[in-house]
Amino acid sequence: FTIIENKNLLVMDLYINKIDKPLPEWFIASIFCGIFIAIAVYGWEYTKSEIIVILAIMGFILTGSEHVIANMYYFTLISDFNIMVIIKIILCGIGNMFGGLLFGLGINYCENTKSLMI
Repeated sequence: FTIIENKNLLVMDLYINKIDKPLPEWFIASIFCGIFIAIAVYGWEYTKSEIIVILAIMGFILTGSEHVIANMYYFTLISDFNIMVIIKIILCGIGNMFGGLLFGLGINYCENTKSLMI
């Protein structure tokens, strides 16, 4: 039973850290998640290199980025759905999408600029 109790304490600690994070910080971490995931997808698509994917995922983890699907899982484990959890899930989804869009726009701009320079 000790292992189960320790897992519950870890999940509760993770939940408290996530729910206590201020909304602006939460949104910025969500944007970084979208950027890192877009880097992994784009990098794999154009290089077929696992290194880019691994580096992007490492960046995602080490920066403490917020991923909407992972957060829905963590919040479900605790079974505490209040208005702040719902706001943070929605904000996280918007941030993830915005980060991916931001990266995509940057890549599109670079590709168009490069073709104009040639």
